[in-house]
Amino acid sequence: MSLFILIPCKGLERGKSRLSDVLDPASRRALCESFLRRTLAVAISFVPANQVCIITSDDEVAAIASGHAARIIKDDERGLNQALDLARNTLVSVTNAAHSTLILPADLPLATPAALSEMTTATEDVVIVPDEEDDGTNLLLLGPRALGAFSFAYGQGSFEKHWMQARRHRLRFRILRHPALCFDVDRSDQYARWVGVEDIRLSSLKKWPNRPALVCSPGAGIPGRPR
Repeated sequence: MSLFILIPCKGLERGKSRLSDVLDPASRRALCESFLRRTLAVAISFVPANQVCIITSDDEVAAIASGHAARIIKDDERGLNQALDLARNTLVSVTNAAHSTLILPADLPLATPAALSEMTTATEDVVIVPDEEDDGTNLLLLGPRALGAFSFAYGQGSFEKHWMQARRHRLRFRILRHPALCFDVDRSDQYARWVGVEDIRLSSLKKWPNRPALVCSPGAGIPGRPR
C-alpha cells in the first residue's frame, strides 16, 4: 500500500504569528522557511517526491516545493480543514483512495523518518499523534478505509474530535504519543525549549515514558492520557 504525505503550509510572511513576542517578522519568516525545507527533506527521504504534496496558496512556498520535486496543490485560503479536504479529494480522484495519507505539519522540528516509520507501520485505519497537551492533533494518518469518510477537524480540541470521529465511523484507531512527534513549535515557550534555553532533550519531552501506543477498537471508550 502506497503512502502520500500532505504538508499544509501558509505563506512564509504570515506563519508563526504567535511567536511575535520573541521574533521579529524577518526572523519568523526565516524560521518558517527553515521548517518547511526541513519537513520537505524528511518527507522526501521517507517516500518518493511525487508522493509528497504541499498544500498552499503562496507562490514562494510553491516554488520551494517545486525545487524538491514535490507536488503542489493550490488552496483558496478558506482555512486548514478546507485546504485538506481539497487535497484529499484531489488525491482520491487520481488514486481511487487506494493508499494511506499522512498529514504532516511543517512545525515539528524533531520529526525524523524513523519516528514517522513508527506511525506509518501501524495497521489501524487511523493513527493520531496528539500534541503535548492532548488538545491538538500533530499528525494524522488515514488508511484507505478512513480516507474518504473522514472529516478534518483541526483547531482547538482536534485530538478529541478526531478520535471520536474514528470511533463514530467504526474505524480502528491508534493513539501514538511519540516524544519527537508530540513536540511542536507554536508558542514562545516551545520555541525557547527548541532553541535550548530550557535544554531540550528527547528524553525530557516524553510526558508518558515507556508507554505503548493505545489501540482502540470501534466500540472502545474514551482513550485517556497515560499517567
